[in-house]
Amino acid sequence: MRIRKSFVIAGISAVFVIFIAALVIIANFDSLRHKTQVAFYGLNEVQVKAFEAELASVTDKNGKIVHYAFTVLDDRVPLAEQLSSRTDLLVSAAGASLDEAVASVPAKKMDLYALEQTVLSGMYSSVAAFSMRNDKGRVLSLPLLVDPVEILLNAQTLSQTGMRKISSIKVLDDFAEKSRGTVYFPVVFAGADARSFVDMTGALAESLSGSGAFDEAVKLVRSEKSRSAEDLVKDLCAGENAPFNKAATLLSEWTRGRIIMNDVYNLEDKGLPALMRENMCAAVFTDLSSHRQFEFEALRHFVSVPDASGETLPFVPSERPLITRRLTAGVICAVPLSKEKGTGYAVDRLVSSGAQESLSRATGLGPVLADSAVPDRQADDARFWIAASDVPFVPFSRAAFTDGEFLDAFATALKIYIRNGQF
Repeated sequence: MRIRKSFVIAGISAVFVIFIAALVIIANFDSLRHKTQVAFYGLNEVQVKAFEAELASVTDKNGKIVHYAFTVLDDRVPLAEQLSSRTDLLVSAAGASLDEAVASVPAKKMDLYALEQTVLSGMYSSVAAFSMRNDKGRVLSLPLLVDPVEILLNAQTLSQTGMRKISSIKVLDDFAEKSRGTVYFPVVFAGADARSFVDMTGALAESLSGSGAFDEAVKLVRSEKSRSAEDLVKDLCAGENAPFNKAATLLSEWTRGRIIMNDVYNLEDKGLPALMRENMCAAVFTDLSSHRQFEFEALRHFVSVPDASGETLPFVPSERPLITRRLTAGVICAVPLSKEKGTGYAVDRLVSSGAQESLSRATGLGPVLADSAVPDRQADDARFWIAASDVPFVPFSRAAFTDGEFLDAFATALKIYIRNGQF
């Protein structure tokens, strides 16, 4: 009898242990299941970490921490092919890939997730107008940070050439020509990086040929996906009225005139700081997010492009009036994809003044709120000059392309076309 009782007691104990273990597993599963799922697309590592850190301290209305799970998607693959039905919130670079991904979600669902226009309160008008909306005017994608394409100039070379303002591409051309006696590389850019090279060319096209030309180029690439990269380059560049003709012609002339050395077309983004540090270049085409990753020793001799008033402008100069221009700037957006409470808490947090300040400080990018504090002049300039112009253009590589391999092929064809002077 004692043995039987022992077996019974042991059996009951085992069942109890299994029951407790099951409760623990269910509790852990429930915890995982209730994490709000956030996906990132087109952000660099610094930017992803900044958003993760910001969301880590989000609380609900009772003061309890809201838990988030994060996934980083491959921005060389179209976003629509990767977007999961389990994603609650998407934080993405704006552009063709985001447009197609949003369009791939049934309109009725997107209408359920859309935000009221009041969420744009406090944003400067040009970036608020950038937001994607449905036919009822509700917000589908919410701008959070801006990342302008810019030119950095060697302050020492500016002084040596006696130039005080760079108010147009013509003046920039004059500066680059005069700098040849003082530096080995008058104009540099990350020519080996397809996205950087294409974005620079697109920004020059907007400056030289206007917003209409940039818009035409984007529509051409997005509507002709079946065509070869070489044919698209010819359509964009060949002929005086082609949207990229003036930009490509300028780059070709600079290449033939050794203002752009052939080595520059093979230069990676990480190679720019070394040339800057050694005072070997006069003008650097880049964007604010790349600029933020350059060390101080590389940046200490460089300033953003000076304009006629002596201020600095974080974009490509132009003879066109600022108010008529659509500056080239990356925009990081939030897209709610569920009615999960954590999604709402995250959106509220990311557009708050405190989060805008901390995100700007962590990423170095410009905030979208007009009254948000900023870490330095560069972030403030990014906000101010985009606010002073029309709705920004997304950089051309994001605006026109969704596939990384095709972008690489296009950049290669464009470089060959420019270096061969095929006009």
